Amino acid sequence: MKRSLAYELLSPVRQQLVLTLKKRGHGDMETLAAELFLSPGAVRQNLSALSVQGLVRYTVERSGPGRPRHVYQLTSSGQRIFPDFYDEIADALLTAIEGEGPETARRLFDRVAEVMFSRLVRRLEGRRPGQRIDEVVKLLDEYGYLPEPRQLDALTIEVTAHHCPLFALARRHPATCESELRCLQLAAGLATVARTEHRIAGDARCTFVFRQN
Repeated sequence: MKRSLAYELLSPVRQQLVLTLKKRGHGDMETLAAELFLSPGAVRQNLSALSVQGLVRYTVERSGPGRPRHVYQLTSSGQRIFPDFYDEIADALLTAIEGEGPETARRLFDRVAEVMFSRLVRRLEGRRPGQRIDEVVKLLDEYGYLPEPRQLDALTIEVTAHHCPLFALARRHPATCESELRCLQLAAGLATVARTEHRIAGDARCTFVFRQN
């Protein structure tokens, strides 16, 4: 199995712990210690470190007298250190869409942007234009864009995205960027959105300028 960089950066003991939790689904300290031929103290120490890293969590189970059991399992971040094929699936889907012709592809990409925007509707309801832009910046941060907003004037905000989670896909399918920009425009509401720097075009980053009308 292909290993992720996050997995490879773990110590051998922690690799075995997360792999065992992945296969078992969950486990208490005693079970994990016995399965990996480790002392309970070593397991406790490494589980604590993995918990600090946000890769494992535990629930407390009480069944009868005695001390409660701490049952460990992987968090969503812990699950993500194992490989998936989302990029490959998305690439195949986009290739199929583009094979239907440019006009059909454009309509489908626009529809994708609208579906993505529909998930933000409740979050943006009742927001003034400036507040909507603030929410868009928060959303970009949640999606891993590493956005850096800068107020250019009373009506204009420049947002620099220091990372693009779609970059590998966008290099093969530039229409991805058009869909992204359309989604930002829909989310911004009455504000206009322009892209002034574009990684696909050779810039070091993507920069968007939001201007309230």
